[in-house]
Formats: sequence, structure tokens, C-alpha cells
Amino acid sequence: MSLLLVAGVWLGLESAHQRIEFSDQPPAQTRRVIAARERIDPNTASIASMRRLRGIGPARAAAIVEYRTAHGPNAFKVVGDLVSIKGVGPGTIHGISSELSLPE
Repeated sequence: MSLLLVAGVWLGLESAHQRIEFSDQPPAQTRRVIAARERIDPNTASIASMRRLRGIGPARAAAIVEYRTAHGPNAFKVVGDLVSIKGVGPGTIHGISSELSLPE
């Protein structure tokens, strides 16, 4: 009986230890922030690239690409032109303006 008790305690201690693994890759959220620091041109960026911007999810990113397709390759001349996109207001523009690259 004492052998069984010792084995049970040993197994309990074994499962309490967790293996910690390290990776060269930052967590997904950090990768998104790092990628967002790259300047993005809404006139040429893909939906995936647009989604790197704060406040731009899949629907807004798709709307930006659709607007650009309908209005030509230089649909966005200044950052303020993005207010033409449903759901993109002054707050969103203020948050992403430093992350955008537009023709001057």
C-alpha cells in the first residue's frame, strides 16, 4: 500500500511540472503590431495588409479594397479620403494616419 501511495504522489508531482518552450517568433498580437509599423498604402495594399492597421477588421479592409477597385488605383490621395469607407471615421483615421503611406 505504501508503494502505491508513493507512486501516486510521484505522478502528481510529475504532472505539476510544465514544459516551457521558447520561440524566435513573437506572439501573433505582437507580430500584428510590428507589421502595422510598416507604412501601408491603401491604394495598393491587400486586404491582409489593411487588416494590420488598428481598427481595420476584415469588413473594413474589404470595403477599402472594393472602394479602390471602383474608384481607380489612386482613390485615396490623402488620409482623409478614407472617410468615404463605411465605418471609418475621424477617430480611426487619427489612429492609423501615421501607419499609412500615400502619394504626396
